[in-house]
Amino acid sequence: MVIDFHTHAFPDSLAPRAIAGLAESAGGKYPLATTALLAA
Repeated sequence: MVIDFHTHAFPDSLAPRAIAGLAESAGGKYPLATTALLAA
């Protein structure tokens, strides 16, 4: 079994588009656990 635990953080102006792209590339298999906003 492989367990991968990491995070992504993006500038607030880029985060919504970046997170949408990551979610799309995951094929909807994994629920999002963050907004990835640096200000959060």
